[in-house]
Amino acid sequence: MHLRRATAADIPALSALSALAFWDDPLFAFMSPHRAAFPDDFQQNLGRQLSKALYSVNDHLIASETDELDSVWTGTPVLTGCAVWQREGTDVNVVIPRTLQTLREAYIDYFRLDRSISRENVAIADPILSSDHFSELPNRWYLRFLTVQPALHRRGIGTLLVQWGLDRAHGDGVPAMLESAPMAVALYRKCAFQDCCPAKIAEGVEGLSMIYIPEGVSALVTHKQQVRDIAISSK
Repeated sequence: MHLRRATAADIPALSALSALAFWDDPLFAFMSPHRAAFPDDFQQNLGRQLSKALYSVNDHLIASETDELDSVWTGTPVLTGCAVWQREGTDVNVVIPRTLQTLREAYIDYFRLDRSISRENVAIADPILSSDHFSELPNRWYLRFLTVQPALHRRGIGTLLVQWGLDRAHGDGVPAMLESAPMAVALYRKCAFQDCCPAKIAEGVEGLSMIYIPEGVSALVTHKQQVRDIAISSK
């Protein structure tokens, strides 16, 4: 298994495996309760999210792909997962892309063309998901998206995709952050992320902000929900 930068040609396959991976995820089920009636809309929504990463210099869409060293090798490379890592901060040139992709997203939202979502539920979730629990640490790597083909879970693919960003956090001397669904917490803890800020979006829909501090770096993180400071340092 190896990693490479994804291309526009990979988006259909990556959105298809993402739709399969996220189908039963509580957050996606909450935001897209009509996905069974409109599965193509659900998959296209994920594809648009992935496509955005191709047009921002601060986003990195990384794909995992089989090779001849894998037990599942069939003679042809197959995409098995992907991650979107974003570099944020005052120490980098943050570029907000203004592309046809941005206009397309506004068009789809205005005319309500994504029939899989609940606009009411999205309005509930968006402010919580967009909350910045780490505003004291503006210079950071952030894992926006991670998905692995369900049939290939527990083969180290998720760890490989996470490690791509952690290596860069080490190199830059900055923390890495993410928002985790309950089912993925064990993976991130295994990768040395620490629990920080829990969030409840709705009944049965919960998330957890997590932070990774590279060796030699320390940070003070304000837990906004409980209004207290949590000192987190590398072990």
